[in-house]
Amino acid sequence: MQNGEDCYYFSTKIKTWFECKEYCSSLGSRLLKIDSKEELDSLQKLDYSSYWIGLSRNGADGPWLWEDSTALSIDV
Repeated sequence: MQNGEDCYYFSTKIKTWFECKEYCSSLGSRLLKIDSKEELDSLQKLDYSSYWIGLSRNGADGPWLWEDSTALSIDV
């Protein structure tokens, strides 16, 4: 699915976060990074019950980071 300059791929197969991250990487892509409130709003309107995004943290007390190592913004 295309949304502006972004393209989204929604799989019908159930995979773990790590499996999805590896799959995206094998395609030269990455898990979703939500860059704006508008992008988040667009995604929330879609008819998908669940999907993985490229956000993780190292340990329970670590900061939330996107795959490109940028911090999660509270503005989104």
